[in-house]
Amino acid sequence: MYESGDIVKYLFKQYGQGKSPSFGLLESTIFTGWVPTLLRAGRGMTMWSKAGTVPAEKLELFSFENNTYARIVREALCELELPYVLQNVGEGSSKMSSLLSIAGSKQVPYLMDPNTGFRSGDHKTILSYLFQQYSVGG
Repeated sequence: MYESGDIVKYLFKQYGQGKSPSFGLLESTIFTGWVPTLLRAGRGMTMWSKAGTVPAEKLELFSFENNTYARIVREALCELELPYVLQNVGEGSSKMSSLLSIAGSKQVPYLMDPNTGFRSGDHKTILSYLFQQYSVGG
């Protein structure tokens, strides 16, 4: 599925225990999904021209959806076509304790690369690392 509204409807149908999406939820995907993408000139939607080789092991990103800095890191991972495991750690998430034990804080984004041992919770450091490590001539 490609349309966020269709995905939301499907998730509620499959897992919503008879509930329907609240009024405005489907419409809000325009503001939370497409508007930021348009403002960022489509970043994360195409492959970066200097994307390099795929790492042997998947990277791991701790994030939550509406965090601006996490979104930028996810865009970079997509542009570089890097496989990664996304750990959603929004407020109340059962995975938050895992992030706290690994990183020592709730700060996101937090990226771990098992291929090199890199770990960081600073989005600028993460972006610099990704493009240096995983681009041709990086």
